[in-house]
Amino acid sequence: MLYDDSLPEDLDAECSAALMADVSCDPLVPALRCDFCYPPATLIRLCTAGCASALQSWENSVRFACGSDIVIPVENDLDVLTIVIPTSRRYIYEFTCLT
Repeated sequence: MLYDDSLPEDLDAECSAALMADVSCDPLVPALRCDFCYPPATLIRLCTAGCASALQSWENSVRFACGSDIVIPVENDLDVLTIVIPTSRRYIYEFTCLT
């Protein structure tokens, strides 16, 4: 879901490992956008119970491993909790798949 060089270097190893964990979803899932209408065939390929479950598990793992570690910088130099990364991905997935 993430690229190694997209994480701050000062995150602890357990948190980094949780964020970098392999999530069993179609490779297009990390690139989903809320402002795009995907064709039905793509949605059938993307919107699976297995992927939804994997995203939820990833979120739970990051929540447990990262606690209150923060990821910086983000837009406008704001600090955000690491849980924002998997929850944002899961939100966009659910919005796209209408789950």
